[in-house]
Formats: sequence, structure tokens, C-alpha cells
Amino acid sequence: MLYMHLELYLRKSNKSDSAIQLLTQALEIDNSPYVHNDLGKIYGDSNRLPQAIARYQQAIELAPDFVQAYINLGLTLSQQKRYLEAIQVYQQGLQVNPNTAVLFLQLGDTFETQHQFAATIESYQQAINLDSQYTST
Repeated sequence: MLYMHLELYLRKSNKSDSAIQLLTQALEIDNSPYVHNDLGKIYGDSNRLPQAIARYQQAIELAPDFVQAYINLGLTLSQQKRYLEAIQVYQQGLQVNPNTAVLFLQLGDTFETQHQFAATIESYQQAINLDSQYTST
């Protein structure tokens, strides 16, 4: 996991290409969903959204219960205004992780962009039911 610390340092130093190279090498050793997710974050931060999406999808394929990969994929799709796809991603994540408040929160946010207010309220209510911290946001 030393590569994770080095990758974080490189990313904070605005050396995203070096971080990508490092994580790509790490994948040759360990095809980890966490490494794919981190690569997705770097690609996303570098505005290389198609590559970010591909990495998040790979992370989900390797670890279908990896909540953060669903969140990152949904947020990246939303960045591209692909809201219906983002909604599908959050719903897929909830099929595997039905008790994850943050997925309901993201789903509600995305429904709101589509003016689906009943679905927005229902999603937010589910998030609140699962985690009361969302009552203050």
C-alpha cells in the first residue's frame, strides 16, 4: 500500500501524470478495485472524464459492493450531464448496498436536477431514515 501514499503525494503536487503511471504499474501487481477507483479520481481531477468513468466501472466490476465507486461514477456522469445514467448507477449501487444513506442522498440530488421532486423527497427521506446526520443538510 506504499504506492497509495506516493500516489496521494504526487496528486497533491499536481503531478497527475506521474500518479497515473504509478497506479497503472500498481495494477500490474494487484488488480485492485481501490486502485481503479483512485485512478478514476485522478482522471476526473484532470478532466479526463471518459477515462475516469472506465476506471470506476472497472472498480465496480471487481467489487460490486464498493460504495465509493458507485458514488464517484454517478458524480462523474452528472458532471457530463448524463443524469439518467447517474440515476441508474445509484440505483444499482442501492441494489447491492440498500442501507447506504449517501447513495440515497446522491440519488436524491440527481433526481432534483431532473425536476423529479417526488423521487427527490423519497430519496432524501430514505437517507434520513438510515442516517440522521442528513437532517441538518
